[in-house]
Amino acid sequence: VFADDRPACAVAWSVLPQMIMKLPQKVVEGVNARTYRDVVAIHRGVGRERVVKGHGVYYPEPEDPFYRVSFPSNMAPSTAPPGCTSIIAEVAVDPGSPLDETKVTEDCIGALIRSGVISAHDPILLKKCYRLSPGYVVYDAARANSVEVIGDYFKEMGIIPAGRFGEWRFFNMDHTIMSGLKAAATITGGDGP
Repeated sequence: VFADDRPACAVAWSVLPQMIMKLPQKVVEGVNARTYRDVVAIHRGVGRERVVKGHGVYYPEPEDPFYRVSFPSNMAPSTAPPGCTSIIAEVAVDPGSPLDETKVTEDCIGALIRSGVISAHDPILLKKCYRLSPGYVVYDAARANSVEVIGDYFKEMGIIPAGRFGEWRFFNMDHTIMSGLKAAATITGGDGP
């Protein structure tokens, strides 16, 4: 994103070597040292309205293939046809690991049935599987140095980092929005959050 010749970076650092020619070697090393997990988002449309009351549930049990399940239609009814529920199950996987979409989708449906979220008789009207790479930043021993090296490069080049991937931090949606507002304020000279 560019505004008044002031670029902002909200993309995953892994693409920087393809976007910026002659990236300094220490920045390339910082990019290569960062650790992340991919997220496989399994979207399902279920032919029953409001299968649960809440918006999302975390699953810490190792036998469940997903770590979080959300129900977008409980918050925004327009995300599912009338009488239906939209469900998204999130599965963390290693970057670049092979993915059997059919198996992960069926494993998630089976776990949702076992946990009582849906029944075996609920019609599954939609099955979609998307891989988000990167999905989540991992805070490991190399992260702090990568953030410092790349952050220094951004400052030197006048690049304003924004969002989870521009700042290489774990952000929930609120933090991501605040980061974007802060970047916009920096670019425009306005008041930030």
